[in-house]
Amino acid sequence: MTSHYQTCSSPENSVVSFLENWVESNADKRKRYDLWLLTCYLDHGALKETIIRLANKIKIGGIYVAYDVTEMYRQEILFFSSASESIEKWAKEEMGAKDIHLCAIHGQNGELFHGKSYGIIPTDEDFSANKGLVVLTSANLTYPGILGKGNVEVAYFCDNTSLVKQFRDQFYSICDSLNRNNEKAIDRACLRLKRYEILSGGVFLNKWSGSFKSETALRFKLSKEFQKLIEIGDQELRDLGLNIEKGSLTRHLISSSDIPRKSLPQSFLKDFTIETYIGRFCPSAIWNFVEAIHKKDFNSFKQKVVDVTSSEKLDNYCMLALEIQKKLVARGLTLSTDKDHVARWRHKVLSLACDDVRLGRLYNGCEQFLIPYRYEDSREIKKLFSSLEESIFLKKKKNLAARKIEQAKLSGKSELTVKEKMSIQRVFRILAEQQKM
Repeated sequence: MTSHYQTCSSPENSVVSFLENWVESNADKRKRYDLWLLTCYLDHGALKETIIRLANKIKIGGIYVAYDVTEMYRQEILFFSSASESIEKWAKEEMGAKDIHLCAIHGQNGELFHGKSYGIIPTDEDFSANKGLVVLTSANLTYPGILGKGNVEVAYFCDNTSLVKQFRDQFYSICDSLNRNNEKAIDRACLRLKRYEILSGGVFLNKWSGSFKSETALRFKLSKEFQKLIEIGDQELRDLGLNIEKGSLTRHLISSSDIPRKSLPQSFLKDFTIETYIGRFCPSAIWNFVEAIHKKDFNSFKQKVVDVTSSEKLDNYCMLALEIQKKLVARGLTLSTDKDHVARWRHKVLSLACDDVRLGRLYNGCEQFLIPYRYEDSREIKKLFSSLEESIFLKKKKNLAARKIEQAKLSGKSELTVKEKMSIQRVFRILAEQQKM
């Protein structure tokens, strides 16, 4: 084979599958081969699978990967640099690679590097004895791209010695001009990425005063002419279990006595979060642990909500609600006269029972949300991170959240120690004991 062009639309005819077939037919199994991987977007999982599949066919010498630094944020993998270090260690210790280097590149004026090309080249560089292979393609080093699990790509394969040499030389040139000579731009992009990873990994919390009772209340809007005339002591309204609240008549049909309210204790917000201008920030290491230890309790809470909002019970509640509505309409007290008013309430309650985000708000007593900005919103990210750092700086004593953020800034890692986990568990144990009293 000198050259070959094909469409890659499935795992069976993907770029990696072709590389495997070429290695099987052309590689000298006694020699080592280097992998040269040039991509815009890098997925560590896809890189790992590519290495494993090719290592099953040939001995791996070096692995050289170049990727655009600004595309890293699109992944769900947090702390990209840590993931890179992990795969470098894995490749050497488990795959037998003699060398591996992941090189971040970026345009000198902020341009996106969008090229994708891959090469398999003998480590000894003896091209006359063992020609290598180069691939020019549209496929990124991702599962949908190079592994053919989702995209339709095109690829040109060539084992011409001069083209393989040219590819290797160009790889060096790209890394030199877009990395070594562009270190400031790379550093700025990496700093921005690290900030975004820290912020997008955790959650923001705001105290929420709502309750299951208020969320499931059935409300009838008062007509204007009666808002000032109705008295709390109206006997019929009292018999119907109605209360006057903010221009409406409210009926609590669903009992909330069996629904526990487990607010995050004030000490948790003080010791395990940091104030920002959009809410208190809880780092991922802490919040993931809190969710893990409360998963069983939350599922129990959710089941109780499901039980009290079953279709059978809601049908009975709706029958009662329609009777109440009928009496209010007869007296001209409400503007909520349409027959769908009660049906909409039923749908609202059912939706609540199926919504883990809203249930989580009820369970924790906090509004929790992820960072509301995209990676591209550089000014907002810088402003938000600055407010986080200012709060940390102003603290006389650094709490656990502050220490985890500082660790993440330095090393990209912020795992909890056993002692730190115990300190979090202690806070919730004290809360549980207080609720029993």
